[in-house]
Amino acid sequence: MFTALSLHPCLSGSQVPAAFVFDPPGATFRDKLFEKYKAQRQPMPDEMRVQLPLVRRLCEAMRLPILEIKGYEADDVIGTMAVKAGKHNLEVLIEQRESEKKAQRN
Repeated sequence: MFTALSLHPCLSGSQVPAAFVFDPPGATFRDKLFEKYKAQRQPMPDEMRVQLPLVRRLCEAMRLPILEIKGYEADDVIGTMAVKAGKHNLEVLIEQRESEKKAQRN
């Protein structure tokens, strides 16, 4: 499912910039600010956790852009990139499989 949905724009010859953003290992700045950050959040399901290294390897093998910034969650990186693109009047489409939600900003 990942390859069919997520890679379609990359494989269709589209000139639209795209990147795959991953959470880095370790604590983030929010963990340092709030001791109980994510205390109420359920852990990632094991069936999803075991797939992440495979998704990353697929992206690397296909030479797709990967962003991972130490100390920042993927959501923070995605949000920052979306705001910067918006300041240049670029259309932004964010797809997150984790929550199965889509957000669009013009």
